[in-house]
This record gives sequence, structure tokens and C-alpha cells, in this order.
Amino acid sequence: MTKTTKISNADITNEIIFEIGKFAILWNVFEDKCRDEHIFKVWDKEEYKDIIPNDIPENELIFNINMNAICNRKKYFAMKASQPFKEFAIELKSRADFLGLNVEDYVKKNLYPEKYAIVTEHEKSTILPQVIEFINNGGTVAAKHYVAILAIFRIRNNMFHGLKWIHRLNNQVRLFETMNAVLEEIA
Repeated sequence: MTKTTKISNADITNEIIFEIGKFAILWNVFEDKCRDEHIFKVWDKEEYKDIIPNDIPENELIFNINMNAICNRKKYFAMKASQPFKEFAIELKSRADFLGLNVEDYVKKNLYPEKYAIVTEHEKSTILPQVIEFINNGGTVAAKHYVAILAIFRIRNNMFHGLKWIHRLNNQVRLFETMNAVLEEIA
């Protein structure tokens, strides 16, 4: 029998509680490493005033700067073991299949759901196609491993800032296991 903990009238398995807790810690370590290595930049309007239009919302601009910095570290991600990236891509593909969606629709409706989240123009034009390609290629292209972080970043945002369905958390164990494996590889 699976042990559970009652949280807000829902029986949550201790396994998913563990995986989410592990994810929170690993993401924190990853962000800290990114800051130490200057992957994430501190927002300074003056630094970017000559290259960034004034009409871009500040939150979108910060996101774009940080994600571009990650994308510029492609070689770093390509040097890591490939198995965690493959398993993460396979998990995302299996979720699309389970929902009866092709990968493109899954990414647009579930990872980047405009109905529930702010999806920037940069995400639509640049990141979504890369995430779709990453999943369709089964995470096998080492040069594209950095895309896993873009997808994990969106899942993290959906988890902590998006629509909440606490009763569905127990079905997320494999997703968190595969994300944690990627984060353990790079953090």
C-alpha cells in the first residue's frame, strides 16, 4: 500500500511529495549555479537601453535575457550525459500520446497554455518550436539538450504559478523523476 499524506483534503503520495521537494531543491541549486556563472543576469535597464525596444514589458524582457543566456550555453549542456535528456523527452511524448495529442498541440496546450499563463512572443516564435523538436527527436540531439531546461522552466512556472489541481499531483511522479534527473546532471 502506498503511503500518503493528507494535504488540503487530498491524499498525496509520499513519493510525489518527495519528488516535488527534490525538484524544488535541485531547481534552487541550478538557479544558484546560473547566477554564480552569470547565466542569469541582474536586470539593468541602462545596460540594454540601446538594443531593447522600450515597449517590451519588463517581466518579458527579464525572461528573454535569462533564456537567451541559457541558450548561449549550448555547449555546456551538450557535454552532459544524454540519458536523462532522452528520458525527459520520452516522458513528455508519452504525456502527449496519453492525451491523444500530437507533440505540437501538447506543447502549446499543456506546457505553454496561453489560456492560463503569459506566453511571450519570444516563447511562441523561438522556444516552442525548439521544445517541439526536442521532444520529437527524443532528446537525442546533444546540441539541443539545453532545450530541456526551457521546458522544465515552463513546467516549474506552471507548477508554482499556474492553475492548481492538487488531486492530480499523484500522476506526476514520472515527470518529476525525469526533470530531477536532468537537473541532477546539470546542477
